[in-house]
Amino acid sequence: MREFVITDIHGQYKKLKQVFEKAEFNIWNDRLFCLGDLCDRGPDSKKVIDLLMQVQNLNLCVANHDFWLIEWMMFRHASEWWRSQGGDETIKSFKGVTDFTPYINFYSKARPYFINS
Repeated sequence: MREFVITDIHGQYKKLKQVFEKAEFNIWNDRLFCLGDLCDRGPDSKKVIDLLMQVQNLNLCVANHDFWLIEWMMFRHASEWWRSQGGDETIKSFKGVTDFTPYINFYSKARPYFINS
């Protein structure tokens, strides 16, 4: 098992795919430490999260943009601050999704930090 660390993807699905391909990342066998900010700014936040949900050995930390997304999914609240920081792009990427349960469950396994011992 190889280990990788990534952070601040910010909805850039194509770039994430390129990184995975270049590193020959194996979603079944390799371990990924993702340090948050999966969404916002880029056009494909949903695709980013959908891809990361497939990673079998994912250790996910949450960051400010992730918290804002979770708040929107759980309470349908989108603060003006979040929207100005790229939240509008994230909302657009989830157009048509009515059940956020899989995404909330995904984030419920995340941590505010990770210690690898």
